[in-house]
Amino acid sequence: MRQRRFIGMMAMGLLLLTGLVATASEDQSALRDHSGGMVVVSPLIGSNRDELKLPARGPGMPATTLTDDALEYGLYAMYVHPRIVVNNFFFYTEPNDAEVAGNLTFVNLYGSPEHNIKWNVGAGYLWHEIKTAGPTIKVNAPMVKVGGVFRCPKLHLSLNPYVGYLWEGIEVGSYESDTESMLYGVTLNWHWRMLMATCKYYMQDDQDTDEQYNVVRARLAVFANDTVGLLMRAEYMEHSTSDDTSFLIGPVVVF
Repeated sequence: MRQRRFIGMMAMGLLLLTGLVATASEDQSALRDHSGGMVVVSPLIGSNRDELKLPARGPGMPATTLTDDALEYGLYAMYVHPRIVVNNFFFYTEPNDAEVAGNLTFVNLYGSPEHNIKWNVGAGYLWHEIKTAGPTIKVNAPMVKVGGVFRCPKLHLSLNPYVGYLWEGIEVGSYESDTESMLYGVTLNWHWRMLMATCKYYMQDDQDTDEQYNVVRARLAVFANDTVGLLMRAEYMEHSTSDDTSFLIGPVVVF
């Protein structure tokens, strides 16, 4: 019943999004000038598919993977200034009779906004906690990145390839491990009239285990005017403790 209600909600949201896209594409105006900075806030709801990887816990208890679909709740916030962008995303879901919560904060600094080619440096922090009937899994991962931004004003696009480094601490009950990984990624931003889209991909290359994990995140915001609109967020994330796929939708407000 819960999943059927959610499917109905998503269908209504997609119909509304389709109407907003048609309206926004016909509107010749654009979002008002926010050169002094702007704040974006979006409460979200959607679906999450979680594949939880439980380690072996002794003889007769081999490693297992639990898969489940559940509702997910999120809160996305962003501060944008010509030379700094701060993103924060908090989420909560309950798959596999577990409580899963997490938060990702990232700060990016950029070179001159007037240049079509400029530098970029950034730093972020990922916190993830999974409370199960067995051991609680905790992940803490600070990261840094450096790259360049290449703008194409005629296409309303910007491309941001980068490399980075991640330090990850994982706790599973009383067991603790620390790993270091290289990050190789690219971010694509597009802004046209009342439409804004971002697609991010990066590969995490674990330097200790030689394992590679892929992460893809995408956002589409469609504004009915220069203050309110609708936001969709999709994510696929591979990790040593779980693989997650989510799709969220909700209103978005610009201040």
